[in-house]
Amino acid sequence: MSAPAPTDSAPTPMSVPPADFAPAPMPHR
Repeated sequence: MSAPAPTDSAPTPMSVPPADFAPAPMPHR
């Protein structure tokens, strides 16, 4: 996470749901 995310356009990686990057532990779907 320390490295700059590929989606620099977005304000911050937190703004985007973690599920978008990797499968969340809980059934998000």
